[in-house]
Amino acid sequence: MKKLFFILLTLILISPTVTYAGSATSRYDVTIGGYVKFDFGYATQNTNSDAATAYRESTVKRLSINDEYRNTFLTVGESHLNVLIKGPDAFGAKTTAFVDGDFRGVTTGNAYGGFELYQAFMKLNWDNTEVIIGHNWQQFGMIYDRGAIGQADFTTSLKGLRFPQFTVRHNLTKQFNVMLGVFTPTEWSGTTRQFNDDYARSGMPYFQYELAYQNEKYGKVGVHGLKFAVGGYYGVERKTNTTYYRGLAYKDDTVPSWITAARFFIPIIPEKQGNKKNAFAFNGNLFLGENVAGLNWLGGTNSKLTDIPSAGSYWRPNNRDAAAPTVFGGFGQLTYYLAGNLRANAMYGYMKNNYSVYQRLKNPDPLNMNQEYAFSLLYDVSPNLLVGAQWSRIFTRWNGASNTTGSTSNIGTSTAKLSKDGTLDQYRVAAWYFF
Repeated sequence: MKKLFFILLTLILISPTVTYAGSATSRYDVTIGGYVKFDFGYATQNTNSDAATAYRESTVKRLSINDEYRNTFLTVGESHLNVLIKGPDAFGAKTTAFVDGDFRGVTTGNAYGGFELYQAFMKLNWDNTEVIIGHNWQQFGMIYDRGAIGQADFTTSLKGLRFPQFTVRHNLTKQFNVMLGVFTPTEWSGTTRQFNDDYARSGMPYFQYELAYQNEKYGKVGVHGLKFAVGGYYGVERKTNTTYYRGLAYKDDTVPSWITAARFFIPIIPEKQGNKKNAFAFNGNLFLGENVAGLNWLGGTNSKLTDIPSAGSYWRPNNRDAAAPTVFGGFGQLTYYLAGNLRANAMYGYMKNNYSVYQRLKNPDPLNMNQEYAFSLLYDVSPNLLVGAQWSRIFTRWNGASNTTGSTSNIGTSTAKLSKDGTLDQYRVAAWYFF
């Protein structure tokens, strides 16, 4: 009798667990996906696969090992692993969640090969409205189609940023939609962790927005028809002087941080009945902004290359008022399909920071200008196998000659400086296996 009692008690205790497990497996559709990516490359400077900028060049009186030697690299760090979850409806909307990571390790402080967060967000989709909650791509200015092979290629051309956000996009008509949202005001992955910098101290999030137009009446190339959008973001930095100003008070100043960006996709020669052969498209962006350092947009330590400070604010000579440089640039890509599964891409990116003469003389290390040219061929061998080859050239200019940025290992006289310019050529092949 006692034995039967304990059996019945056990069944009663575990029954809620069994019921919950059964409902979970029946209600949610979980798909594991991603890709394995292999990269092999040769660079004319001693850099790695994440080259977003070039190193400073050596001068007659000072040499940098980063400029004097070449480098080859092989890596699979850009491989991705993700999970897609489709759950039950909520508030009348279709719900999904997506978690994605790669193995570059550079945004988490891990060594290369460490798994890191790439995207993690949920979506609610109604007929004409989409809500994004989580860590996802920016919703303004990001280029519609990328033909570049490397993950860090065209980093300085606003190709795309990822950050925590809450965003709503609503279709006004079949052709027009509008987006509004908030996102983190500071670099999310570094040691500051969204609290120990002037952007987080502003006391408010950043706001992003966009008005977009799309129309497939004029045909499409791949998944894109004619598209055009204008948007950007706005926030405020609380620039703080970390030394006492008077007595036991800190001195601070508010500095706007913003970007206005346009992006576009033009199917010049649309594909015909799903056949992409001879299709021709042009896509890219243009942007103008000020004080964009908060998002670590220019790479900085994430690039593992030159620790380039982003275009942030600085104190004027009186050490009381803050100023910030404007930044402008753009990206353009021409894509031509030689065959339905073979396409060629010609790309160009540009970015310029307008620092004052005072700041250029005071601090020669910030990035002043970056240009990147690239040509790639991408071949779809099968639905799950893609191969590609690319040549790129990067020309970088800093505020002035220096012996610090990008010269962690160099020889020469103590007063000699490296050039304010650098040039890098990179040759790269890659293979993707999607699953």
